[in-house]
Amino acid sequence: MPAPLLAFFLRSAFFATLGFLAPAVARAALSEELSADAILNGAYPFPPSPAGALTGNLVPRLDGLLSARLGTTPAPGVHPRLLTSPDELPELRRRIKETNIGRALLVNLRARTEDALRNPKNWGSALYAALAAGDTAAVNALLAEHKGLPPAVGHYQPWLYAIVLESFDALITEDAAKGAKAASALATYSALLAPGLERMQSVPLADDSWRAKAPPSTPGTLDLGLRDGVGGHLLGYGYDFGYNFMTPAQQATVRGVIARATAGKLWMGARLPHHFRNWNWCAVGLQQPLLALAIEGEEGYDPRVYRLGVEIARDYLTYGISPSGVSTEAVGYTQFGLVWANPFIVAASRRGEPLLTHPHFRAMVDWYLHANTPARGAWSSHGDGGDGGPSLGSLSMWRHFFPADPKIASVWRSLALSMGDKLLSEKTHIIEALLWAEADPAFGKLKPADAATHDAPAALGLPVTLVDPVRGSLITRNDWSTDSAYFQFECRVDSVGASHEHADRGMFTFAALGRTWAKDNFRSVETRHHNNVLIDGLGQGYWPGPGRWLGVVETPDAVIAACDAKDAYAWFWPKQIVAENPDTFDRFEYARWESYRAEARKFQTEHAGLTGERDTRPSVVTHWQGFSEIAGGPRMWDEDGWPVRYPHNPVERAFRTVLFARGAQPYALIVDDIQKDTQERLYEWLMQTGPDTDVASFMGNELVLCDATVKRGPDGLPRPAKGDRQLLVRVLDQNDPALARAYTSRPSLRLDTFERKDTLAPEAKNGSLSGSRSFGLDKRLVVPSRSVAPDFKILLYPHRAGEPAPETTWNEARTELTIKTPAGTDVIRFTSGPDGRTRVSFTRGTAAPLALD
Repeated sequence: MPAPLLAFFLRSAFFATLGFLAPAVARAALSEELSADAILNGAYPFPPSPAGALTGNLVPRLDGLLSARLGTTPAPGVHPRLLTSPDELPELRRRIKETNIGRALLVNLRARTEDALRNPKNWGSALYAALAAGDTAAVNALLAEHKGLPPAVGHYQPWLYAIVLESFDALITEDAAKGAKAASALATYSALLAPGLERMQSVPLADDSWRAKAPPSTPGTLDLGLRDGVGGHLLGYGYDFGYNFMTPAQQATVRGVIARATAGKLWMGARLPHHFRNWNWCAVGLQQPLLALAIEGEEGYDPRVYRLGVEIARDYLTYGISPSGVSTEAVGYTQFGLVWANPFIVAASRRGEPLLTHPHFRAMVDWYLHANTPARGAWSSHGDGGDGGPSLGSLSMWRHFFPADPKIASVWRSLALSMGDKLLSEKTHIIEALLWAEADPAFGKLKPADAATHDAPAALGLPVTLVDPVRGSLITRNDWSTDSAYFQFECRVDSVGASHEHADRGMFTFAALGRTWAKDNFRSVETRHHNNVLIDGLGQGYWPGPGRWLGVVETPDAVIAACDAKDAYAWFWPKQIVAENPDTFDRFEYARWESYRAEARKFQTEHAGLTGERDTRPSVVTHWQGFSEIAGGPRMWDEDGWPVRYPHNPVERAFRTVLFARGAQPYALIVDDIQKDTQERLYEWLMQTGPDTDVASFMGNELVLCDATVKRGPDGLPRPAKGDRQLLVRVLDQNDPALARAYTSRPSLRLDTFERKDTLAPEAKNGSLSGSRSFGLDKRLVVPSRSVAPDFKILLYPHRAGEPAPETTWNEARTELTIKTPAGTDVIRFTSGPDGRTRVSFTRGTAAPLALD
């Protein structure tokens, strides 16, 4: 999420979800929009969403579902009811008590509640005692002294979560004393929210929990918790788990807060057309209907909130995930939304909605398998969270409801192998994992060497390639062995606005011999932190908008793909709201958007020499046309309209073609046809290797990379032993200038060690990078060319020390390259196309050539 939006979210948004305790009053609203009541009643002011690949086959996939585990929802007033029910408790208690996974997670839970609620070194223990005793004076005094609530107990897990965990523990262990204490604390906590919640009724847009922004807090009251983490659905969890430990008065107190926090209120995604609900914050917003569902059928319950939640969840699964299972965001960042989407999806599925069996949702398991690198120790995808994998909560859900699915078992095993004991001990969102805990006798006993034999993907009969034309993405490998060569290539074609994407059109990643040689990162958005090309130090715009996916062709021997990133260099998208007129844009008059007025003014002052224009690329037009024209038209993030593009780094061409050759000696070839203009420029071809990389040898225009941990010689330089893994990087072409003078001015082929910092961070101070986020030391390979057009052709050849290097031979015209390896001979032909893109064909033996036009 862009930093300004994240900052805004943390000071309001969903953590103001509970800001509606007073009776309904007249609310100021955007005059051109429908009211919350109208939307909750089913009014939909938009035309039909575009048809296409995303809306084709949406038949639920029931295969493998153990439907009995969905259980049944009890009658209103009977708890627990959200994700389990009284008749399911004996089996839940058995699984937590008798399975190794359940026991380990319960140890984790108790370590966290012990530290947050009973550790005398943490003032949260005094606050918990005061809450449990109903001593509001003591609570307010502690809040005033410490200026708010105790620290969070995990990522997006406010201190309130500790009380919820305590309630869940009491429910599972049938500990009446523990449950009564937690129930009393929760009821006191809820009652003390009143001052801040009541004040929320007078603010504009108060019927939208995403938009409502509280006036300044009063020190010494619990309304500080609105911004520091009341936590959306968590009060609902506490009510559901602690209901039977509460007195009727306590039940009424908590229920009343939940009712008035949800009845008649909207949230992120509610005002959007179906196809706009396609990114993880629409999934995050599902905590609002999940909160409402905690009081299902009871006084104050608004069933419309749940029904709209089902609609948004269905839209997110349809438009946020492709038929191939590929999300609009990286694997890791998608999990952030699923933290809240998963429990709502399961709760709705328990009530008969086919969300858990949505075909796109089920297909995500296939994406997880393909995105898992061969050694099974890491995941690779692109954008924010590009180095992250699926979460404990997601895999626990899939294992529980689809216990015999071998694909799910394989992904779980990869997750367990990659994280080890940390998987069950880190400060994750743990309640769902406990609810869905299943035994795994092998957990904690396996080593990385066991990856080839335990729930191995090789036994699943999967194709070696996943192509997703909806996103513009290719994932392929040599085979499903743990030492396999593995290649990803992506050029997003579906960008529609400010997002979690990076300036990385044409990005590739490469792994082989049990490690990743060309990687992606967590959240380094600039081109210089990706495997792309810089021109005089400048890369693609941020955001870059969509590129063009030119196609994929494949045989068992090889795959060729190509893309066009010209537009990504030529333009950048700011966050669209900062392109609005700071003096006349009506939303700047509301507290919800007022901070963006100054940002808009600053942006437009700094870019006064540039002229912006509505972006006209196909995916953008398809997404926005017919919708942005509607009065009060829809806005992504509730902020951004049709993207406005500004000139960035115009180029004549920026094509990338990739070849991945399979077989006993797999390799990759990267061909870049990039040219800015007719002047000589410094082009730098980048490959992010990670810090565990060193150079074993240099020879002319090639080098051999190795692990940084190999043995060293007396001179301190790497000396790989026979059999150590290596990667030959051979620069077959970089358009070396003919003049010696120019040649000597070209920077060297090198492996850089650098501090990976985000210079786009808005907090940079005094013109320095001091406010930028640092991700520590890293390494990248740099292949430079000082030329008009570098014509990069770079071979990546994984092998082990002591094995012969490939022979590469050009014909006289340098249009045909012969590659000889111990496994055989390949011929690659290069033909210049009329658009400036090199056409690549591949021939092995007597097989017909493979070519992409």
